Amino acid sequence: MVRPYGVTAEELTGEFGISRRTVYRDINFLEESGFPVERLETAEKTAYRLPSDFRGAPLPTFSLSELMALRLSKNQLRYLKGTPLHKDYDSIYRKIEKILPARFSNQMEHFEHTLFVHPEAPKNYAGLDREISLIEESLRRCRAVKFDYVSRSRTTPKKYLIHPYGLVSFKRGLYLLAFVPEYREIRCFALDSRVKRVEPTSEGYKIPEDFSIESYTQSAFGIITGTPKEVKIEFSPDVALNVSERTWHASQRLERKKSGKVILAMTVAESPELTAWILSFGPHAKVLRPEELRKEVKKELRRSLQKYGKG
Repeated sequence: MVRPYGVTAEELTGEFGISRRTVYRDINFLEESGFPVERLETAEKTAYRLPSDFRGAPLPTFSLSELMALRLSKNQLRYLKGTPLHKDYDSIYRKIEKILPARFSNQMEHFEHTLFVHPEAPKNYAGLDREISLIEESLRRCRAVKFDYVSRSRTTPKKYLIHPYGLVSFKRGLYLLAFVPEYREIRCFALDSRVKRVEPTSEGYKIPEDFSIESYTQSAFGIITGTPKEVKIEFSPDVALNVSERTWHASQRLERKKSGKVILAMTVAESPELTAWILSFGPHAKVLRPEELRKEVKKELRRSLQKYGKG
């Protein structure tokens, strides 16, 4: 349907059953992609339209360094193989390849053999295409879904009704942040074999305008959030360089000692992720504070030692 006077964000939300936030995001995407979106502003409203003589966005051009970055990003997403996200990215990649000049074909083949991303123990998403597709759809349409989920603390599935808020890629795994009305809080779900029997619903919901995945996970050492605390860990000279050359958390502060030791301070929530990370350094890491974290690390060390007996 041609609309010479444009269409408003309110009309688009009603026609497609999406949020205003999604409408504005998509309009920004079109503008950034080269589409000449016109804004028709009056005192009462703002409408959007494409020029009547518009025949499509101009074809993009790419430099060799951009193609190299594109190939690297494709390798980064290999861990999602078996999901609709991976299939969609492959489709995009093939479309881009089709519009490339013939002279770039050899270069793309060269990148195929010279760029590699280590998989780092990726999760297995085989057989989860339907489940992840339904969750993607619920995110696009802001429709609640039901599913059975086996959490770390349970051996049998529990049925949840959830309002999906966003997907998070973390350590070669895909996670879902969703509001759970039953508990009136946001929870994190691993999108792997723990997810069973996803059922779409017609129940709509709205993602709060002030919600941001980055802000929500700011206190987490990973993706498990909680009450942030001041954490201090002392590292031996043997691993000081390794610790110093990485950003482990946005809040971190480093203190280098004359002895060669390094003290890492950060404000994060205590979590199994944090404990496991500290334990990964073996005898080269010592928790200085808080006391609760020191006790947790000690407990895990004792449990590990018990596996080897007294010998």
